[in-house]
Amino acid sequence: MKSPYFTMRVGLSHCAGMYQLNGNILELGVPMEVQMQAPVDVKVPVNHWIQPGKNEMLMALFPTEDTGFAPDTTCRMTLRVADADAPGGETHDVATLEFSAKDMAEHTGFEGNAGAARLSSAGDYTPQAQGDVVVEEAQPEQGGDGFAVARRRITLPELDFAHWKYLDSEPITGLQGVDLSGQIDDETRARLTAELLPIYREIWQALKKRDVKRILPLFDERNRETDAAMWKPAGATAKQLELALSTAAADKHMKLWPITDDNVQVDLHDNDHLVRLMQNNREPLISFDIAGGGSQSFDIVFRKSGKKWIIAR
Repeated sequence: MKSPYFTMRVGLSHCAGMYQLNGNILELGVPMEVQMQAPVDVKVPVNHWIQPGKNEMLMALFPTEDTGFAPDTTCRMTLRVADADAPGGETHDVATLEFSAKDMAEHTGFEGNAGAARLSSAGDYTPQAQGDVVVEEAQPEQGGDGFAVARRRITLPELDFAHWKYLDSEPITGLQGVDLSGQIDDETRARLTAELLPIYREIWQALKKRDVKRILPLFDERNRETDAAMWKPAGATAKQLELALSTAAADKHMKLWPITDDNVQVDLHDNDHLVRLMQNNREPLISFDIAGGGSQSFDIVFRKSGKKWIIAR
C-alpha cells in the first residue's frame, strides 16, 4: 500500500470525553451534549497526525451521571487504513481501543480490548507473526475525578509521509500528562492568549475586509503538510482554503462572528507542541454564522519556532 489513508472511527453511546492520537484531540464535530445522549458514529481523517514508528491512541472519559458512568455507556476508537490510490476499496482495521461501563463493577471498563498483535502492512494489515505493524496491549491508567483513561500504542513501518515540523517544535509549556489545558496556570494562559490573539484578529480583519490573499501566506506550512498527508497535488489545499475563505467572506448570508476577550480559551494539545485559541463553547475563533441556522468554522492550530508562531494545522 503505497498511499495509506488512515482514519479514526469513533463510536459512542452515552459517552463523553477526549479522544486523541499522538496527543492531538480528534474533533468529532458533534456537540458534547449530543455525545452524552445519543449514539454517535463518526470517521475522522488522521493522516496529518500519523507518524512512522510509535503512535498512541488515548481515550479519557468522564462519567455522565452523578453516580458515575451509565450502565450502557460504551466507547470505541478504531484506527483504520485504506489505499488512497484505490477509492472505494477495502478499509482495514489496525487497532481498537474500547470501553464498556458494564465491566466497571470490579474492573476498569477496558477489559474487552483485544490483546497485542502483529500485522503485515504489505498484506492488507492482516495478522502475521513477524508483521511490521506492532499493536501493543491497551494500558488503563488511574484517572482522577472518576475519569476512565487508557492508551494503546501502535508501531508503524516507514511511511512515505513528510516529517511533520511540529514534531520537532519546542515544548510550549513543559507540562506533561492528560488534559494539559486544565493544568495551565493563569500566567501562562494569559501569555499564550496575548501572543496568539493578535494573529487571529489579523485573520478576522482580513476576512471582514474580504482581503483573503493577504493572509494566505500565514497558512503555507499547514497547506503544504496537508497536501502531503492527504496525498494531494502540491498547492491543492491552498486553493481549497482560499476558495472556502473567499466564499464565506463574500456571502451576504454569512456573518463573521466577533472575537471578544471574554469568549477566548486556550486549548493546548497534550503533546505540548501545538496550541489553539477557541471560543468558550470549543468552537473555532474564526467562525461564520449562517442565516437560517448553522455555521462554518476554520480551526487554526499553532506551533512555536523560537519567538515565532506558525500555523501548523
